Amino acid sequence: MKKILSCFIAIIAGLPIVNAADYYVSPQGNDNNSGNIEAPFKTLKKAIESARAGTTIYLREGKYVPENSEIMREGAEGAYSCVYNLSAKGTAENPITITGYENEKVVIDLSNVKVSERIIGFYVKADYWRLKKFDIIGIQVTQTGHTQSINVGLFGGNNCIIERVNMHDGMGIGVYATRGSNNLVLNCDAYNNYDPVSENGKGGNCDGFG
Repeated sequence: MKKILSCFIAIIAGLPIVNAADYYVSPQGNDNNSGNIEAPFKTLKKAIESARAGTTIYLREGKYVPENSEIMREGAEGAYSCVYNLSAKGTAENPITITGYENEKVVIDLSNVKVSERIIGFYVKADYWRLKKFDIIGIQVTQTGHTQSINVGLFGGNNCIIERVNMHDGMGIGVYATRGSNNLVLNCDAYNNYDPVSENGKGGNCDGFG
């Protein structure tokens, strides 16, 4: 028995470490694909659901226009529908990254997401996420009372980096942070954002950064 156990341990110790897979997404892709560069996914939702520590999600050039059916979480913080729910945990050595591919222009257009709740584009709840090199446009507000929508919401994730993400021409706050520590917002812009719906048409919370 001892010999068998020793052999088993030796075999396990000799196995290579399996790295997290990287995924590619393209507006011309298909979620039934493998997600590699030759056969990319179509939706960012599919790639996020497949991601784990060490994964990089590469967004190929083009405009991504998610619908209500792609909302990943409802009722967050008691009030928000989250288009992209970043709940998998990265680590210091193996963060999870969503980035535009090389120098390609990537736009995520949230204008077709219209629900009765407040809206968050990217709900960052977990640690060690990296968002880089893409634009978010068109986020909506549908409630006429005192409300807000948020392009990127930091609600408890630690050690996250939001870099070169431009949030513009929508109705929501750019980056809004309420909880979490050691997070960095680097070289991001929020502009041309205006909320004509809430406060009975007077407009409400549409800060660049909050």
